[in-house]
Amino acid sequence: MATLANYDSYAAYYTQLIIEQTPPTAAFMREYYQLLNAYYLGNGLYDFINQQLKSTKTTKHPLKPIRNPAWRVVEFYASKLYPGSLPDALPLEADNEKVIESIHQLWQWSNFKRKCVRQRARV
Repeated sequence: MATLANYDSYAAYYTQLIIEQTPPTAAFMREYYQLLNAYYLGNGLYDFINQQLKSTKTTKHPLKPIRNPAWRVVEFYASKLYPGSLPDALPLEADNEKVIESIHQLWQWSNFKRKCVRQRARV
């Protein structure tokens, strides 16, 4: 079985798990998604570094940031692929009405609409 210590990246380890058809542990997935979220929100990194350089008077010239496109790419696709308000934008068809009712209940419980509206406001 693969162990994370044997790999130089999360992606390589995760790929090996897929090849071995072994489910990843919850701890690994939690850490992996925290890393991806940090990458997604990573444009503030240079602000922090420049603040530290300025406070320690290490240099007079601030570092120019390398822009991380992850946030813009994710939000672009989310804004283009999100169909609008549910259930109007995503009509469901099923032989059994209970399936449709269950999906609508899941949408309500997940608070999907509010989360998407909040994300769109950030863009």
